[in-house]
Amino acid sequence: MRILSLLLSAWWIASGAFAGAEPHTVDVAGFGARGDGVADDTTAIARALATGATVRFARLTYVVTGLTVPSNRTLIFDGTTIKLAAGSNAWVFSLNGATGVRFTGVLKIDGNKSEQTLPQGGGMILSAASSGNYFESVEVANPMNYGVAISTSHENTFDSLTVTYPGGAGIVRQYEGAYLYMGGSFDNKVYAIRGEGASGNGVHLNSSSRNQFGSLRLRSSGGKGLALVDHSEYNSFTESYLESNGDNGAFLEASSGHNRFRLIRATSNIGNGLECNSDDNSFESVVATGSVDRGSGGAGVYIGGSRNVFRSVVACANERDGVRIDSGEGNTLSLIAVNNSQRDANMSDGLRFMGGATRNVVQSIAATDMQAAKTQRYGISNSAVGTANAISMAYLERNARGPFITSGNDVVEQRSASVPVTLPQILSLAGLPAPDDCAAGCDSFLPSAPTAAEPPPAH
Repeated sequence: MRILSLLLSAWWIASGAFAGAEPHTVDVAGFGARGDGVADDTTAIARALATGATVRFARLTYVVTGLTVPSNRTLIFDGTTIKLAAGSNAWVFSLNGATGVRFTGVLKIDGNKSEQTLPQGGGMILSAASSGNYFESVEVANPMNYGVAISTSHENTFDSLTVTYPGGAGIVRQYEGAYLYMGGSFDNKVYAIRGEGASGNGVHLNSSSRNQFGSLRLRSSGGKGLALVDHSEYNSFTESYLESNGDNGAFLEASSGHNRFRLIRATSNIGNGLECNSDDNSFESVVATGSVDRGSGGAGVYIGGSRNVFRSVVACANERDGVRIDSGEGNTLSLIAVNNSQRDANMSDGLRFMGGATRNVVQSIAATDMQAAKTQRYGISNSAVGTANAISMAYLERNARGPFITSGNDVVEQRSASVPVTLPQILSLAGLPAPDDCAAGCDSFLPSAPTAAEPPPAH
Protein backbone atom coordinates (compact mmCIF):
# COMPACT_ATOMS: atom_id res chain seq x y z
CA MET A 1 0.00 0.00 0.00
CA ARG A 2 2.87 2.36 0.82
CA ILE A 3 4.47 1.58 -2.54
CA LEU A 4 1.17 2.26 -4.34
CA SER A 5 0.85 5.59 -2.52
CA LEU A 6 4.36 6.61 -3.54
CA LEU A 7 3.66 5.66 -7.16
CA LEU A 8 0.46 7.71 -7.20
CA SER A 9 2.28 10.71 -5.71
CA ALA A 10 5.00 10.43 -8.32
CA TRP A 11 2.38 10.32 -11.07
CA TRP A 12 0.57 13.30 -9.57
CA ILE A 13 3.74 15.40 -9.56
CA ALA A 14 4.87 14.25 -13.02
CA SER A 15 1.48 15.00 -14.53
CA GLY A 16 1.51 18.57 -13.16
CA ALA A 17 -1.90 18.04 -11.65
CA PHE A 18 -1.05 19.70 -8.36
CA ALA A 19 -1.99 23.35 -7.80
CA GLY A 20 0.47 25.85 -9.27
CA ALA A 21 2.24 23.39 -11.59
CA GLU A 22 3.92 24.79 -14.69
CA PRO A 23 2.06 23.79 -17.89
CA HIS A 24 3.80 21.17 -19.98
CA THR A 25 5.17 21.75 -23.49
CA VAL A 26 3.47 20.30 -26.52
CA ASP A 27 4.40 20.33 -30.20
CA VAL A 28 1.75 21.25 -32.75
CA ALA A 29 2.79 18.19 -34.74
CA GLY A 30 1.33 16.03 -31.96
CA PHE A 31 -2.10 17.46 -32.79
CA GLY A 32 -1.81 16.80 -36.51
CA ALA A 33 -0.22 20.03 -37.80
CA ARG A 34 1.75 19.21 -40.94
CA GLY A 35 3.63 22.44 -41.59
CA ASP A 36 4.01 21.66 -45.29
CA GLY A 37 2.86 25.09 -46.48
CA VAL A 38 -0.20 23.55 -48.16
CA ALA A 39 -2.48 21.78 -45.66
CA ASP A 40 -4.74 23.84 -43.38
CA ASP A 41 -3.28 23.52 -39.87
CA THR A 42 -5.73 25.86 -38.12
CA THR A 43 -7.66 23.19 -36.22
CA ALA A 44 -4.53 21.34 -35.11
CA ILE A 45 -2.87 24.50 -33.77
CA ALA A 46 -6.09 25.62 -32.05
CA ARG A 47 -6.24 22.26 -30.26
CA ALA A 48 -2.65 22.68 -29.10
CA LEU A 49 -3.40 26.19 -27.80
CA ALA A 50 -6.49 24.90 -25.99
CA THR A 51 -4.38 22.62 -23.81
CA GLY A 52 -3.13 25.60 -21.83
CA ALA A 53 0.39 24.40 -22.47
CA THR A 54 3.52 25.94 -23.86
CA VAL A 55 3.20 25.28 -27.59
CA ARG A 56 6.21 24.60 -29.80
CA PHE A 57 6.42 25.16 -33.56
CA ALA A 58 9.10 23.72 -35.85
CA ARG A 59 11.03 25.53 -38.58
CA LEU A 60 8.22 24.89 -41.02
CA THR A 61 5.42 26.81 -42.78
CA TYR A 62 1.95 26.39 -41.25
CA VAL A 63 -1.12 27.55 -43.21
CA VAL A 64 -4.02 28.92 -41.16
CA THR A 65 -7.30 30.73 -41.68
CA GLY A 66 -6.75 32.79 -38.53
CA LEU A 67 -5.79 31.96 -34.93
CA THR A 68 -7.15 33.30 -31.65
CA VAL A 69 -4.63 33.12 -28.81
CA PRO A 70 -6.08 32.73 -25.29
CA SER A 71 -4.51 34.28 -22.21
CA ASN A 72 -1.47 32.85 -20.47
CA ARG A 73 -0.04 30.97 -23.42
CA THR A 74 3.60 30.70 -24.49
CA LEU A 75 4.33 30.04 -28.16
CA ILE A 76 7.88 29.00 -29.04
CA PHE A 77 8.99 29.56 -32.63
CA ASP A 78 12.15 28.50 -34.41
CA GLY A 79 12.29 30.45 -37.65
CA THR A 80 8.65 29.45 -38.08
CA THR A 81 6.36 30.84 -40.81
CA ILE A 82 2.61 31.14 -40.21
CA LYS A 83 0.86 31.83 -43.52
CA LEU A 84 -2.70 33.08 -44.04
CA ALA A 85 -4.73 30.81 -46.30
CA ALA A 86 -6.09 32.24 -49.54
CA GLY A 87 -9.38 34.11 -49.18
CA SER A 88 -9.35 34.09 -45.38
CA ASN A 89 -9.47 37.91 -45.10
CA ALA A 90 -8.57 37.60 -41.42
CA TRP A 91 -5.91 38.41 -38.87
CA VAL A 92 -3.29 35.69 -38.69
CA PHE A 93 -3.16 36.13 -34.88
CA SER A 94 -5.90 37.73 -32.76
CA LEU A 95 -5.55 38.56 -29.07
CA ASN A 96 -8.95 39.68 -27.83
CA GLY A 97 -8.63 40.75 -24.21
CA ALA A 98 -5.74 38.34 -23.78
CA THR A 99 -3.12 38.72 -21.05
CA GLY A 100 0.11 36.94 -20.28
CA VAL A 101 0.78 35.75 -23.83
CA ARG A 102 4.43 35.26 -24.84
CA PHE A 103 5.88 34.74 -28.31
CA THR A 104 9.51 33.61 -28.05
CA GLY A 105 11.96 32.78 -30.79
CA VAL A 106 11.77 33.99 -34.40
CA LEU A 107 8.38 34.16 -36.13
CA LYS A 108 7.47 35.22 -39.67
CA ILE A 109 3.84 35.98 -40.48
CA ASP A 110 2.98 35.78 -44.17
CA GLY A 111 -0.20 37.74 -44.88
CA ASN A 112 -0.43 36.25 -48.40
CA LYS A 113 -1.86 39.56 -49.63
CA SER A 114 -2.14 38.57 -53.29
CA GLU A 115 -4.52 35.72 -52.39
CA GLN A 116 -6.95 37.72 -50.23
CA THR A 117 -10.24 39.03 -51.62
CA LEU A 118 -11.13 41.85 -49.17
CA PRO A 119 -9.08 44.80 -47.84
CA GLN A 120 -9.19 43.65 -44.24
CA GLY A 121 -7.23 41.58 -41.77
CA GLY A 122 -3.49 41.63 -41.32
CA GLY A 123 -0.65 40.18 -39.33
CA MET A 124 -1.66 40.56 -35.69
CA ILE A 125 -4.27 42.45 -33.67
CA LEU A 126 -4.35 43.13 -29.94
CA SER A 127 -7.76 44.43 -28.90
CA ALA A 128 -10.26 44.75 -26.04
CA ALA A 129 -7.74 45.65 -23.33
CA SER A 130 -5.18 43.00 -24.16
CA SER A 131 -2.29 43.65 -21.79
CA GLY A 132 0.93 42.29 -20.41
CA ASN A 133 1.81 40.40 -23.58
CA TYR A 134 5.36 39.99 -24.89
CA PHE A 135 6.65 39.36 -28.43
CA GLU A 136 10.32 38.65 -28.98
CA SER A 137 10.93 38.75 -32.75
CA VAL A 138 8.10 39.11 -35.23
CA GLU A 139 8.29 39.73 -38.98
CA VAL A 140 5.11 40.41 -40.94
CA ALA A 141 5.28 40.25 -44.74
CA ASN A 142 2.57 41.25 -47.22
CA PRO A 143 -0.46 41.67 -44.94
CA MET A 144 -3.62 42.97 -46.60
CA ASN A 145 -4.05 45.72 -44.00
CA TYR A 146 -1.94 46.42 -40.91
CA GLY A 147 1.20 44.60 -39.96
CA VAL A 148 0.27 44.94 -36.27
CA ALA A 149 -2.71 46.77 -34.76
CA ILE A 150 -2.92 47.60 -31.05
CA SER A 151 -6.45 48.76 -30.29
CA THR A 152 -7.53 49.89 -26.79
CA SER A 153 -4.77 47.77 -25.28
CA HIS A 154 -1.91 48.54 -22.95
CA GLU A 155 1.40 47.41 -21.45
CA ASN A 156 2.36 45.14 -24.34
CA THR A 157 5.98 44.78 -25.44
CA PHE A 158 7.60 44.11 -28.82
CA ASP A 159 11.35 43.60 -28.75
CA SER A 160 11.63 43.50 -32.54
CA LEU A 161 9.00 44.09 -35.23
CA THR A 162 9.60 44.09 -38.98
CA VAL A 163 6.80 44.76 -41.47
CA THR A 164 7.06 44.89 -45.25
CA TYR A 165 4.48 46.05 -47.79
CA PRO A 166 1.26 46.21 -45.78
CA GLY A 167 -1.95 47.26 -47.51
CA GLY A 168 -3.26 46.75 -51.01
CA ALA A 169 -6.13 47.32 -53.38
CA GLY A 170 -9.24 48.71 -51.74
CA ILE A 171 -7.44 50.42 -48.86
CA VAL A 172 -9.11 53.82 -48.56
CA ARG A 173 -8.31 55.60 -45.30
CA GLN A 174 -4.77 56.91 -45.20
CA TYR A 175 -3.78 55.33 -41.93
CA GLU A 176 -4.63 51.85 -43.14
CA GLY A 177 -1.95 49.65 -44.57
CA ALA A 178 0.49 50.60 -41.78
CA TYR A 179 3.44 48.80 -40.23
CA LEU A 180 2.00 49.52 -36.79
CA TYR A 181 -1.33 51.12 -35.89
CA MET A 182 -2.19 52.16 -32.34
CA GLY A 183 -5.68 53.30 -31.48
CA GLY A 184 -6.69 54.27 -27.95
CA SER A 185 -3.69 52.42 -26.53
CA PHE A 186 -1.19 53.39 -23.87
CA ASP A 187 1.94 52.26 -22.02
CA ASN A 188 3.06 49.91 -24.79
CA LYS A 189 6.77 49.45 -25.58
CA VAL A 190 8.30 48.76 -28.97
CA TYR A 191 12.07 48.57 -28.90
CA ALA A 192 12.69 48.25 -32.65
CA ILE A 193 10.50 48.64 -35.73
CA ARG A 194 11.65 48.10 -39.29
CA GLY A 195 9.13 48.90 -41.99
CA GLU A 196 9.10 49.26 -45.76
CA GLY A 197 6.46 49.89 -48.39
CA ALA A 198 3.32 50.75 -46.38
CA SER A 199 0.36 51.77 -48.53
CA GLY A 200 -0.63 54.40 -45.93
CA ASN A 201 1.23 55.89 -42.98
CA GLY A 202 4.10 53.85 -41.58
CA VAL A 203 3.58 54.03 -37.80
CA HIS A 204 0.25 55.64 -36.94
CA LEU A 205 -0.78 56.66 -33.42
CA ASN A 206 -4.42 57.64 -32.94
CA SER A 207 -5.52 58.74 -29.45
CA SER A 208 -2.60 56.79 -28.00
CA SER A 209 -0.40 58.05 -25.17
CA ARG A 210 2.58 57.19 -22.99
CA ASN A 211 3.93 54.65 -25.45
CA GLN A 212 7.70 54.14 -25.73
CA PHE A 213 9.56 53.50 -28.96
CA GLY A 214 13.21 52.62 -29.38
CA SER A 215 14.70 52.50 -32.87
CA LEU A 216 12.34 53.15 -35.81
CA ARG A 217 13.52 52.69 -39.41
CA LEU A 218 10.62 53.48 -41.70
CA ARG A 219 10.96 53.92 -45.45
CA SER A 220 8.86 54.17 -48.59
CA SER A 221 5.46 54.58 -46.93
CA GLY A 222 2.77 55.85 -49.27
CA GLY A 223 1.72 58.35 -46.58
CA LYS A 224 3.57 59.72 -43.58
CA GLY A 225 6.48 57.81 -42.14
CA LEU A 226 5.40 58.54 -38.54
CA ALA A 227 2.04 60.14 -37.70
CA LEU A 228 0.64 61.23 -34.32
CA VAL A 229 -2.99 62.35 -34.46
CA ASP A 230 -6.11 62.87 -32.34
CA HIS A 231 -4.55 63.60 -28.93
CA SER A 232 -1.63 61.19 -29.11
CA GLU A 233 0.39 62.66 -26.25
CA TYR A 234 3.32 61.93 -23.92
CA ASN A 235 4.87 59.36 -26.24
CA SER A 236 8.65 59.02 -26.39
CA PHE A 237 10.89 58.11 -29.32
CA THR A 238 14.58 57.32 -29.03
CA GLU A 239 15.72 57.09 -32.67
CA SER A 240 13.54 57.63 -35.74
CA TYR A 241 15.03 57.12 -39.21
CA LEU A 242 12.47 58.16 -41.83
CA GLU A 243 13.36 57.80 -45.49
CA SER A 244 11.57 58.35 -48.80
CA ASN A 245 8.03 58.51 -47.40
CA GLY A 246 5.19 59.90 -49.49
CA ASP A 247 3.77 62.66 -47.25
CA ASN A 248 6.21 64.02 -44.62
CA GLY A 249 8.78 62.04 -42.71
CA ALA A 250 7.19 62.73 -39.29
CA PHE A 251 3.87 64.52 -38.68
CA LEU A 252 2.33 65.76 -35.44
CA GLU A 253 -1.29 66.91 -35.65
CA ALA A 254 -2.33 70.01 -33.70
CA SER A 255 -3.90 68.01 -30.85
CA SER A 256 -0.91 65.72 -30.30
CA GLY A 257 1.49 67.45 -27.93
CA HIS A 258 3.87 66.74 -25.06
CA ASN A 259 5.81 64.12 -27.03
CA ARG A 260 9.56 63.65 -26.77
CA PHE A 261 12.03 62.78 -29.52
CA ARG A 262 15.73 62.17 -28.99
CA LEU A 263 16.83 61.85 -32.64
CA ILE A 264 14.89 62.26 -35.88
CA ARG A 265 16.73 61.70 -39.13
CA ALA A 266 14.42 62.45 -42.09
CA THR A 267 15.86 61.86 -45.55
CA SER A 268 14.35 62.39 -49.01
CA ASN A 269 10.73 62.57 -47.92
CA ILE A 270 8.00 64.13 -50.06
CA GLY A 271 6.60 67.06 -48.10
CA ASN A 272 8.46 68.16 -44.98
CA GLY A 273 11.09 66.18 -43.17
CA LEU A 274 9.35 66.99 -39.87
CA GLU A 275 6.01 68.81 -39.60
CA CYS A 276 5.06 69.76 -36.04
CA ASN A 277 1.66 71.44 -35.67
CA SER A 278 1.21 70.63 -31.98
CA ASP A 279 2.44 72.25 -28.76
CA ASP A 280 4.92 71.50 -25.99
CA ASN A 281 6.99 68.83 -27.71
CA SER A 282 10.71 68.30 -27.17
CA PHE A 283 13.20 67.48 -29.94
CA GLU A 284 16.77 66.87 -28.91
CA SER A 285 18.21 66.49 -32.42
CA VAL A 286 16.59 66.75 -35.86
CA VAL A 287 18.46 66.12 -39.10
CA ALA A 288 16.36 66.77 -42.22
CA THR A 289 17.85 66.39 -45.69
CA GLY A 290 16.53 66.13 -49.22
CA SER A 291 12.88 67.05 -48.56
CA VAL A 292 10.98 67.24 -51.87
CA ASP A 293 8.24 69.75 -52.71
CA ARG A 294 5.43 68.24 -54.75
CA GLY A 295 2.85 70.78 -53.65
CA SER A 296 2.98 69.74 -50.00
CA GLY A 297 5.98 71.23 -48.30
CA GLY A 298 9.59 70.57 -49.11
CA ALA A 299 10.96 72.18 -45.92
CA GLY A 300 13.42 70.43 -43.68
CA VAL A 301 11.45 71.34 -40.53
CA TYR A 302 8.00 72.97 -40.50
CA ILE A 303 6.71 74.32 -37.17
CA GLY A 304 3.05 75.27 -36.88
CA GLY A 305 2.66 74.68 -33.15
CA SER A 306 3.81 76.60 -30.08
CA ARG A 307 6.16 76.22 -27.15
CA ASN A 308 8.16 73.44 -28.76
CA VAL A 309 11.83 73.05 -27.88
CA PHE A 310 14.50 72.06 -30.41
CA ARG A 311 18.01 71.57 -29.09
CA SER A 312 19.60 71.25 -32.53
CA VAL A 313 18.35 71.24 -36.12
CA VAL A 314 20.42 70.42 -39.20
CA ALA A 315 18.58 71.10 -42.45
CA CYS A 316 20.47 70.44 -45.64
CA ALA A 317 19.72 69.98 -49.35
CA ASN A 318 15.96 70.60 -49.04
CA GLU A 319 13.94 72.06 -51.91
CA ARG A 320 12.26 74.65 -49.70
CA ASP A 321 13.16 76.38 -46.45
CA GLY A 322 15.54 74.75 -44.04
CA VAL A 323 13.30 75.73 -41.10
CA ARG A 324 9.88 77.35 -41.51
CA ILE A 325 7.92 78.66 -38.52
CA ASP A 326 4.33 79.29 -39.59
CA SER A 327 1.94 80.81 -37.01
CA GLY A 328 3.89 79.17 -34.20
CA GLU A 329 4.45 81.10 -30.97
CA GLY A 330 7.05 80.78 -28.25
CA ASN A 331 9.13 78.05 -29.85
CA THR A 332 12.78 77.80 -28.81
CA LEU A 333 15.53 76.62 -31.15
CA SER A 334 18.99 76.43 -29.62
CA LEU A 335 21.06 75.67 -32.71
CA ILE A 336 20.19 75.65 -36.41
CA ALA A 337 22.56 74.80 -39.24
CA VAL A 338 21.23 75.21 -42.78
CA ASN A 339 22.75 74.67 -46.21
CA ASN A 340 20.38 74.25 -49.13
CA SER A 341 22.79 74.60 -52.04
CA GLN A 342 22.20 71.06 -53.28
CA ARG A 343 18.54 71.25 -54.28
CA ASP A 344 16.55 72.52 -57.26
CA ALA A 345 15.78 76.16 -57.90
CA ASN A 346 12.76 76.79 -55.68
CA MET A 347 12.09 79.68 -53.31
CA SER A 348 14.01 78.66 -50.22
CA ASP A 349 15.33 80.52 -47.20
CA GLY A 350 17.48 79.20 -44.42
CA LEU A 351 15.02 80.23 -41.67
CA ARG A 352 11.65 81.76 -42.48
CA PHE A 353 9.09 83.28 -40.11
CA MET A 354 5.66 83.56 -41.73
CA GLY A 355 1.92 83.44 -41.12
CA GLY A 356 1.94 85.28 -37.81
CA ALA A 357 4.90 83.53 -36.20
CA THR A 358 5.63 85.50 -33.04
CA ARG A 359 7.84 85.49 -29.96
CA ASN A 360 9.99 82.63 -31.18
CA VAL A 361 13.60 82.48 -29.97
CA VAL A 362 16.57 81.25 -31.97
CA GLN A 363 19.77 81.17 -29.96
CA SER A 364 22.16 80.45 -32.84
CA ILE A 365 21.81 79.92 -36.58
CA ALA A 366 24.29 79.29 -39.37
CA ALA A 367 22.74 79.63 -42.84
CA THR A 368 24.90 79.40 -45.95
CA ASP A 369 24.60 79.03 -49.70
CA MET A 370 20.95 79.80 -50.36
CA GLN A 371 20.54 79.90 -54.15
CA ALA A 372 19.05 82.86 -56.04
CA ALA A 373 16.87 81.35 -58.74
CA LYS A 374 13.60 82.88 -57.52
CA THR A 375 12.47 85.93 -55.61
CA GLN A 376 13.81 84.97 -52.19
CA ARG A 377 16.99 83.25 -51.18
CA TYR A 378 18.05 84.67 -47.86
CA GLY A 379 19.68 83.30 -44.77
CA ILE A 380 16.74 84.56 -42.68
CA SER A 381 13.44 86.09 -43.78
CA ASN A 382 10.35 87.34 -41.99
CA SER A 383 6.90 88.23 -43.29
CA ALA A 384 5.06 91.41 -42.32
CA VAL A 385 2.89 89.53 -39.84
CA GLY A 386 5.77 87.76 -38.11
CA THR A 387 6.58 89.77 -35.00
CA ALA A 388 8.86 89.83 -31.98
CA ASN A 389 11.02 86.91 -33.05
CA ALA A 390 14.44 87.01 -31.39
CA ILE A 391 17.66 85.72 -32.93
CA SER A 392 20.66 85.90 -30.61
CA MET A 393 23.44 84.91 -32.99
CA ALA A 394 23.34 84.55 -36.76
CA TYR A 395 26.14 83.45 -39.09
CA LEU A 396 24.83 84.18 -42.60
CA GLU A 397 27.26 83.65 -45.46
CA ARG A 398 27.20 83.15 -49.24
CA ASN A 399 23.43 83.67 -49.55
CA ALA A 400 22.81 84.95 -53.06
CA ARG A 401 19.96 87.35 -52.25
CA GLY A 402 21.58 88.54 -49.06
CA PRO A 403 21.88 87.52 -45.45
CA PHE A 404 18.66 88.89 -44.02
CA ILE A 405 15.30 90.40 -44.96
CA THR A 406 12.49 91.43 -42.65
CA SER A 407 9.28 93.42 -42.67
CA GLY A 408 8.38 92.46 -39.12
CA ASN A 409 9.99 93.61 -35.88
CA ASP A 410 12.60 90.92 -35.28
CA VAL A 411 15.37 91.39 -32.77
CA VAL A 412 18.73 90.30 -34.16
CA GLU A 413 21.61 90.86 -31.80
CA GLN A 414 24.33 89.81 -34.22
CA ARG A 415 23.84 89.18 -37.91
CA SER A 416 27.33 87.93 -38.74
CA ALA A 417 30.37 86.74 -36.89
CA SER A 418 33.29 89.07 -36.40
CA VAL A 419 35.48 86.06 -37.19
CA PRO A 420 34.19 83.83 -40.02
CA VAL A 421 32.61 80.68 -38.67
CA THR A 422 32.09 77.80 -41.07
CA LEU A 423 29.14 75.46 -41.18
CA PRO A 424 31.20 72.45 -40.02
CA GLN A 425 32.30 74.41 -36.95
CA ILE A 426 28.69 75.18 -36.07
CA LEU A 427 27.68 71.55 -36.65
CA SER A 428 30.44 70.38 -34.35
CA LEU A 429 28.69 72.19 -31.51
CA ALA A 430 25.85 69.72 -31.98
CA GLY A 431 28.24 66.78 -31.99
CA LEU A 432 27.97 66.31 -35.77
CA PRO A 433 31.35 66.26 -37.51
CA ALA A 434 30.97 67.75 -40.99
CA PRO A 435 32.80 68.23 -44.28
CA ASP A 436 33.38 71.72 -45.68
CA ASP A 437 29.98 71.88 -47.36
CA CYS A 438 26.95 69.84 -48.32
CA ALA A 439 27.95 69.17 -51.89
CA ALA A 440 27.93 65.42 -51.20
CA GLY A 441 24.32 65.56 -50.12
CA CYS A 442 25.00 65.95 -46.40
CA ASP A 443 24.87 62.26 -45.55
CA SER A 444 28.60 62.12 -44.95
CA PHE A 445 28.26 63.96 -41.64
CA LEU A 446 25.00 62.48 -40.41
CA PRO A 447 24.95 59.81 -37.70
CA SER A 448 24.67 56.36 -39.19
CA ALA A 449 21.63 54.21 -38.54
CA PRO A 450 22.14 51.44 -36.00
CA THR A 451 22.61 47.91 -37.23
CA ALA A 452 20.61 46.51 -34.34
CA ALA A 453 18.27 47.76 -31.69
CA GLU A 454 19.58 48.71 -28.31
CA PRO A 455 19.26 45.76 -25.91
CA PRO A 456 15.92 46.00 -24.12
CA PRO A 457 15.72 45.79 -20.37
CA ALA A 458 15.17 42.40 -18.80
CA HIS A 459 11.59 41.23 -18.68
